[in-house]
Amino acid sequence: MDGHAFRWTAPDGSSVRAEYLANGYGNAAYVFSEPGCFASRMAELGRRLRPSFGADPVLAMYGTDHSAPVSSLVTLVAGLDPASVDVRISTLAEYLGARDAADPALPVVRGELRSHAAANILLGVLSVRRSSSRRWPGWSGSWSATPSRSPRCSRPSGRSGSWTWRGGG
Repeated sequence: MDGHAFRWTAPDGSSVRAEYLANGYGNAAYVFSEPGCFASRMAELGRRLRPSFGADPVLAMYGTDHSAPVSSLVTLVAGLDPASVDVRISTLAEYLGARDAADPALPVVRGELRSHAAANILLGVLSVRRSSSRRWPGWSGSWSATPSRSPRCSRPSGRSGSWTWRGGG
């Protein structure tokens, strides 16, 4: 998929504007793992994602499965130098509402979107909160987690809303 947006047309002929998030809906989750690295990680994320967004604002989403909002988000963004990283906190609805939903230049994709070729679609996989699984009779799964360590200011594998930034990356 070239770019970040396309018009998806359903089998019944109805269509909607869709956003393609090549790196998933938590593409910016890692920027919070060390607050001292926030500015450099945001700048790196902008440079990495800019080619897919062209002149449009880059959509950087920090939510992942089962993550809580980042309480320091407003403070961290307020501390950025807008000349190097221009970040605007918004909701996904605000970001999409500012885009032209009927943009005739968008590529058109028709039919079902069930391929794993361009996105991580895990058919038959169920993800639930552990507290929810306790309500299921017969559930006997086991749970474990191993924290990962990574070099300072590099992209760790971690969990952490949505923000966008305009201008250069």
